[in-house]
Amino acid sequence: MTALARGAGRPGWSAAVVLIALLVASPVLAVAAYALGQGGLRMPGGVAEMVATTLALLLLVAAGTAVLGTGLAWLVTAYEFPLRWALSWLLVLPLAMPAYILGFVFLSTFDYAGPVQGALRSVLGDDLGALPVRSLGGAAVVLVLTLYPYVYLLTRAAFLELAPTAYDAARTLGASGRGPSARCCCRWRGPRWPPGWRW
Repeated sequence: MTALARGAGRPGWSAAVVLIALLVASPVLAVAAYALGQGGLRMPGGVAEMVATTLALLLLVAAGTAVLGTGLAWLVTAYEFPLRWALSWLLVLPLAMPAYILGFVFLSTFDYAGPVQGALRSVLGDDLGALPVRSLGGAAVVLVLTLYPYVYLLTRAAFLELAPTAYDAARTLGASGRGPSARCCCRWRGPRWPPGWRW
């Protein structure tokens, strides 16, 4: 192993990185040190619920982004249909819209005073209760629609690098349905997938 690989090649840069990391983390460290100095780390009420909600939001957004981004990338690279080329670039448009603006648009469209619930009340009657738009599910939908283009672009680029003959060869050798995409195409993506995802 060379000196550069061991990290001994640039001690000045290593020290600078550690110093910057400590500087960034200093507010959190100061609050934790103050709380521990007062006789123990006491959390305000409701923190456990906030952490659980944050973790649930993280899992919902990660799953939704992965499914939507990968599915759309596979759709526009593996199938031929009219306006496929235009759709492959239109699917990137959510990158131009910040999440908070998409959140406002989502609320103004699907909230109680919005056109969707107004139309539903006019058809189904005024007994229809308000749909739970301002909820964990609504936040997850907004974040998935904002973040899926990142997964879409990376996965589409990976699928475009794959030779179409590999998929066709897998089908001629007996793979059908989702089999060729899962066993053949994803295996070729090798180092790009996180460890443990290689099949």
